[in-house]
Amino acid sequence: NNLLAVQPENIYVIAIHAGNYARPGSDEPDFRIDAGEALDREFEVDVIYGYPSGIINRHDFDGANVLSRSAWAKKGKEIHTEDAPVNLLMKSTFDGNTRELAVTIEGYYTKQVEETVNFLNIAIVQSNIQGPQNGGGAGSDYIHKHMLRAFITPEWGERIEKPQTGEYFTREYTYTLPNDIKGV
Repeated sequence: NNLLAVQPENIYVIAIHAGNYARPGSDEPDFRIDAGEALDREFEVDVIYGYPSGIINRHDFDGANVLSRSAWAKKGKEIHTEDAPVNLLMKSTFDGNTRELAVTIEGYYTKQVEETVNFLNIAIVQSNIQGPQNGGGAGSDYIHKHMLRAFITPEWGERIEKPQTGEYFTREYTYTLPNDIKGV
């Protein structure tokens, strides 16, 4: 929240509830989703790093993707100094009657990238979810923010093959929002 408050136009927070600490107790809501658990396993957060941990743009910093909370500000500033190789524009509409979300993404590569494949991820996050939080000091009345609820793309992203400088792309997606996720 501190980083988001400083640069709200440059930071998008996704809080993933996964791993051992996210297992709900009896009569507690289950905030986990399969995609979050898969990400947690892939990056071995539970095994190697512990919580809270963070990943910035899935970027590798000196051999590590996962960063401790004490490194977020420094590494966030470091990556913020880089020029983005692709500009993205997202437009979305939501029909409350059908619960259908329509998303259009436009992208334009402004410079060459080293990777031969890029991955586009679109996640749905939800805020203002009341529930328990270890160490939150609010019992079961903690207000969770930016909680990962789903991916519209596969959790590892949609492949963009061999992007080139000057390349333009567009993708369209539809997603029907469920009434609840695991009762939440």
